[in-house]
Amino acid sequence: MICIVGTDRTVQHARQREVFDEIINGIETFIFDCDGVLWHGDHDIKGAVAVVNKLKEIGKKVYFVSNNNTKTRDQSFTKFQKLGFSKVEREEIFGPSYTSALWLKKNISPEGKVYVIGNDAMAQELKMLDIKHFGLGLDNQVTTQSADSTVKATLEDGVEAVLVGADACFSFTKLVKSASYLMDPKCKLVVTNEDDRFPFPGTKHCLVGTGALSAAVKCASAREPDVVCGKPHSFMFECFNAETDLDISKCLMVGDNLKTDILFGRRNGMKTLLVMSGVTPQTELEEKCAGEKDDNLPDYYMDGLISWVELFSSSK
Repeated sequence: MICIVGTDRTVQHARQREVFDEIINGIETFIFDCDGVLWHGDHDIKGAVAVVNKLKEIGKKVYFVSNNNTKTRDQSFTKFQKLGFSKVEREEIFGPSYTSALWLKKNISPEGKVYVIGNDAMAQELKMLDIKHFGLGLDNQVTTQSADSTVKATLEDGVEAVLVGADACFSFTKLVKSASYLMDPKCKLVVTNEDDRFPFPGTKHCLVGTGALSAAVKCASAREPDVVCGKPHSFMFECFNAETDLDISKCLMVGDNLKTDILFGRRNGMKTLLVMSGVTPQTELEEKCAGEKDDNLPDYYMDGLISWVELFSSSK
């Protein structure tokens, strides 16, 4: 499929030799999402290790920008090594646990506390930057939707921010506490990312994402986030750009999600490649191509990184 939208917008198949050669010859830096592009859970996606290692071998710069807030930078690096991405460096990895800690370090006082709706990885990144924080784990102090129960909830002093990420212990109590802290207009609402849900193909189950939790906090507090630290929002790009100093016009963002990865690339002046190995099926891309003009279409698409293994092997 080569899809033409309007008169000047095409989505080219990146498995075609001439398109592949155009990308390899014209792109200096490849930026990959991780989940759904490089791996599923604890298993690498076929072809991903070979492609990433080959790109580094031929002198390309490679970075990784993920919306997974359940891993620290160190934990992500360990996972890369375990799965065989042997040429990856820690400093090439960017995730919202790391970037949210950077934002908080710059925007609250040294004495300020952060109430965390989140997980251990987020807490570790805060600890690395000496940011005072609390809130992890089970909290069911408020057991009825009543004034008496609510006012008995313990609220700490000196809270300058509420940080929301993935939290398997999310509760009514945490919602009450976050909304209460955010009644102070000086208290910042910081969200790691807004991915809302992850259905599991072939099952009846769906994993709830941070976006669902942050939506509840926004509704309860009548506040919009002061910052969202993941893709496609600007602060993730600011962090990435500050630490890499790249020619963005010669960067390619590779991802599986139109709403985060592709939008992140297009908003920031990069070329974009959508792979079908994750959350976006080809039918969704085809529907977008067939509809009205859409500014969030990728420049390129293909089934997955395995498509490039044979092309690399046959390259002169």
